Amino acid sequence: MRIEKLSLNKIKVTVGYEDLSLYDISYETLSPTSPRLRAFILAMMKRAEIEIGFSAPAGNVMIEAIPQGDEFVFLITRVDAQAEEKAKPVLTREEKREKLKNRSYRIVKKHVTQDKPDKQIFRFENLQSFALLLKVASLPKTAVLYKCEDSYYLSLPCGSAKAKQLANIVLEFAASVDAKLIQIYLKEHAKGFARGNEFDKILACYK
Repeated sequence: MRIEKLSLNKIKVTVGYEDLSLYDISYETLSPTSPRLRAFILAMMKRAEIEIGFSAPAGNVMIEAIPQGDEFVFLITRVDAQAEEKAKPVLTREEKREKLKNRSYRIVKKHVTQDKPDKQIFRFENLQSFALLLKVASLPKTAVLYKCEDSYYLSLPCGSAKAKQLANIVLEFAASVDAKLIQIYLKEHAKGFARGNEFDKILACYK
């Protein structure tokens, strides 16, 4: 997480997939009423006050959430904030944390710029589960299977009626995961295990 002060009343917070995953945040949970998003905003505000002295005394902030490559950018603007020219008592770090703990932030406005993902991602517990899928479904040549730690992730194109039908079959053997966020994670941590034209070799091992 990187925090930059853009002006007296505005900061920029850049976060990665791992930061968001700690709070189980995805595109679907980017809602002003989401408890998970509110907890994440509170955590960002805590760090902003401790690191650069940025705070919103009234608890009112305007949030803009913008996907940016492999990261996510939050622009946080203080609403109706008064100038900080007045002298303020110097608080210790512990006093600041206690003050922040008792403060609630209200998201006044949220703007999300997002593109619909062109891929759908599914997580398999093991390779045998993937092989079982291969026995009942024909996967496109553009499909890619990734290995990350002890799990396998299948990337499939989406958007067409045929892709939706295939997704319903895949869900019998795997769990769907957030495509936008997991693609970033896979890019950094996973290895390409096999492509569509190589799946027959996997199936042959489990016949």
